Amino acid sequence: MELTEKQINTLACWMAQGADDASKALTRWSERHASVDFDSLNQVSLQDVETFLGPADAILVACIMELSGRLRGTMMFCFDDMNGFRLSDIILKRNMGDSREWQEWEQSAVLETANILGCAYLNSLATAYAGMRGRSTCTLDSPQAWLPSPPQFIREYSAAILEFAVMQQAVVSNTLLLSNTQFQIDNLPMQWNLLLIPDKESLEELARVLS
Repeated sequence: MELTEKQINTLACWMAQGADDASKALTRWSERHASVDFDSLNQVSLQDVETFLGPADAILVACIMELSGRLRGTMMFCFDDMNGFRLSDIILKRNMGDSREWQEWEQSAVLETANILGCAYLNSLATAYAGMRGRSTCTLDSPQAWLPSPPQFIREYSAAILEFAVMQQAVVSNTLLLSNTQFQIDNLPMQWNLLLIPDKESLEELARVLS
């Protein structure tokens, strides 16, 4: 089960609005000027995602949110240690470079950031779904479209993180939705990757809604 190019383009428009909402939320949270700039949404194979995230044996951090409600799946924010520590220093109002280990405070800073960004994206997507109801036979209720769990912190090999997400949701098509998104705080780039992984039934539901 895969989305067509037209369906991907429509979903990309929704993600772009989600990025705008996420920019505002991140600015409020960090108390600094922040931007989340959406570039593109791609449906890619697992092999291509592994290449995009780096070598399979690269150590990454992932903040993973399980999605329930009318649509189910996983949303993941992935980044390396350096970019995670940059963010935690900003959120914790430390000097850049102070964060060196993933202790409780550092983990809490990136987890809450992922929670804020994820909720901003999902709320925007839910609003878009509500706007489609007049053109679709599906009966999605806007606030219940995607309900995120509290994010989970994982630090593992890139391949292991992807395997965890895919095994959890049984993506039988072996494809993921990868958002090419740039994060910046005070013009300091934050190299975070956003992955959206609907399960099989939710991917089919997306296809119906986006038709």
